[in-house]
Order: sequence, then structure tokens, then C-alpha cells
Amino acid sequence: MGIDEALENPEQFRVGNDFRATHRVFPIEVDGNKYVAKMPGTVSAGALFKYYIQDHFSPFTSRLLGSVTESFSEEARKLDLLGGYCAPRLIGYNPNSLVIIKDFVNGASLKDKINAGEETSGLEGAVGLIRAIHGRGVIIGDSHAKNVLFGKYSPAIWVDFDGVFDDTNFPLASALDLYQFLYSTYSLVRNSFVTESAARAVLGYGDHLVLDNLREMVDQTEPGVSLWFKSRIPVFDKE
Repeated sequence: MGIDEALENPEQFRVGNDFRATHRVFPIEVDGNKYVAKMPGTVSAGALFKYYIQDHFSPFTSRLLGSVTESFSEEARKLDLLGGYCAPRLIGYNPNSLVIIKDFVNGASLKDKINAGEETSGLEGAVGLIRAIHGRGVIIGDSHAKNVLFGKYSPAIWVDFDGVFDDTNFPLASALDLYQFLYSTYSLVRNSFVTESAARAVLGYGDHLVLDNLREMVDQTEPGVSLWFKSRIPVFDKE
């Protein structure tokens, strides 16, 4: 049995419990190699609708109301475009069973880095990762800070590209990735100083057009406008 069989029924290759995620995500082993399988769960459709509603409490969002099929198709498309660069390598995707198989990535989360006193390097590494992904013409969309992992001997990896997002205005969509990343850093450790550090890291993104879009968003944002972003972000220093 190989990858084709795993794309039909990944459960028979399971080697661990589900990871905490919106969909069913769990480790599998095929021909001696460890991968991650992702497939819809019983709450997938409802969760996507909830995220759509939550995001639209914010004045800035690019999330579209997509189906589970569209969401999985988008993730497979983005992973394929990146080809293992800054993201897990796409091993296979079955549009009929809606199963995605990608490389298994083991590493420390951004929260782990912050708690270990490596806040600056972790945040700068995450922002550099977002910039690198954008450089390949890919918008992350669901750019929550929990989705970045740091390997012991490898660069940072973005592990989730779930959802359907409007990326027709690429600089604006890039700014939205940074906007969500900034907000979500607060939810990791409930520390506003970490978010202030994240804002300083974001200033090193390097694309002035994207940062100008982001500044406009931040200037117009009031605390608590979104159910999804249960936090605040500091106003950028105009200088």
C-alpha cells in the first residue's frame, strides 16, 4: 500500500492522535515515511462559516465564504505552488475524498520560542517567513501566528493554508496577512508587549506599499471590533 491508498483512506495509516485543528489532521506512516493527513471532520463546514462571520466583524478581511471543497483545493494549490519552500511539501491531494497529505513537520511553535526567551528571533523569523511566501506569489490567508513552526536545524515553516481568500489586490492581501499575524500574536501569550515586539518586527517586512496598506488598517482599527481578533495591536510609529 502506498500514497494512493492513503489518499483514499488515511485512517488505515494513522500512527498518532489528531492534532488540534479545525479539520481532522493526524500523522500517518506510508512505506516507512511519516506524513500528515488532513481531511474534513464533522464540524468543518460549520467552522468555516463561523470563521467567515467572525472575520467580517473586522473592518478588514479577505476571507470569502467558500465550501470545504474549495478550502481544501486552495490549500493544495498553494502548497503545490510553494513546492516545499517555507511550507510542508505536498505529497498528494485527492479532490474526491478531500484528503491532503503533506510532509510531517516537527518543530517549536512561536509560543514556545516566546516562552523560551527567544521572542525577537521568533517574531522576526515569522515575519521573514511571511515575506518569503509572499515573494513566491502566495497569500497565506489564515495567517494566525499559531501556524508557524521552527525546526531545530531548519528554517521556519508555515503549516496551514486553510480557507478561501481574495488575493486579487496582492499588496492589500499581503497587508491583511500581516494584520492578522499582528493581532493573533496577542492571543498566544496574552501579553501586549509581545504584540508591540511583533509590530517592530513587521516594520522590517521591507515592502513600503504593503506597510502603507497595513498602517491605514491599524489607524482605523478600534480594540474589540472582531470576535476573531480578541486583542489589540499598537499604532505604528509614523516615523
